[in-house]
Amino acid sequence: MRMLLVIPLCLMALLEPGYAREIHRFQAPSRAALRSLRHAMHQSSPSSLYALSGIPPTSSPRAGNIYTCSAEKGVPVSSRTGKSVAGSWKIRPYSMARSMGQGRGQSSLSGKLIFLNVACYILQTMNPAVTKFGAKVSEAILSGREPHRLLTPIFLHGGIAHLMTNSYSLQNIGPEVERLFGGGRFMATYMVSGITGNLLSAIKSPNPAVGASGAIFGIAGAYFVFLQRNRDYLGREGDQQLNSVAQMIIMNVVVGSISPMIDNWGHIGGALGGAAMAYVFGPRIMVAQLPSGQRIMVDKPIADYRDQLKLFLKRLAME
Repeated sequence: MRMLLVIPLCLMALLEPGYAREIHRFQAPSRAALRSLRHAMHQSSPSSLYALSGIPPTSSPRAGNIYTCSAEKGVPVSSRTGKSVAGSWKIRPYSMARSMGQGRGQSSLSGKLIFLNVACYILQTMNPAVTKFGAKVSEAILSGREPHRLLTPIFLHGGIAHLMTNSYSLQNIGPEVERLFGGGRFMATYMVSGITGNLLSAIKSPNPAVGASGAIFGIAGAYFVFLQRNRDYLGREGDQQLNSVAQMIIMNVVVGSISPMIDNWGHIGGALGGAAMAYVFGPRIMVAQLPSGQRIMVDKPIADYRDQLKLFLKRLAME
């Protein structure tokens, strides 16, 4: 069971870039700066964000890279609370316009997940034992005998209509969250959401189940947390999108509660897992001031996944 939790952290470590140089202090932005930053965040290239601060794109910190940031006592670190603290954090220059690392002919991770789901469904139709091996079976999960069933149902489906519905939903929301979170955090959120969805379903429902819908609900929950947390920087469009995501989640939970064919506990568990991942590891946008006095948008998550992975592996080694 514990080893399942290592998988998402390893995915983040493999798919996200490494550490680099220093950024020295945070500074709360003015209203005028917020308006300019909102505009810059929606440009087609990350370099527009740095050009706003007068930093040449060729010498600017790279969006997505992780940097060590130190703050002197008395420097405000939050545009909302204005709290002044001293310390250091790992942050990364942030741009909503980064390309997700896709090159020509490459698909997003969302597209690759859809392809994997289709491939697994073909295997299911060719060999029913695949479904028997991987489906969520509550008693087997709760007894601890077959913990793999927390993860494997994410890639299995109960029919072509089920597969098409989940593929459409994933393609609809997945690429946007992948763009905002980066590949590592997107994949980790997807996996953890699927696991938490299957765990809550195992606790609350004795019925077997398969499907990626819990993981997709987790992506929606993560998107909701991102929009809510960073609404100061996203403007009216962010508020509209926040309302849309909230309505979508509520509507699907209501529909799931009246349909005996839908594993609603899996949806709820997935949404909660995705929201928790976004809250702890997801993008938390702030404005950082470089030593030269120039400002850039940065991502300062509550917890750094690399530190958590090291701590988790250390505890496993000690036991």
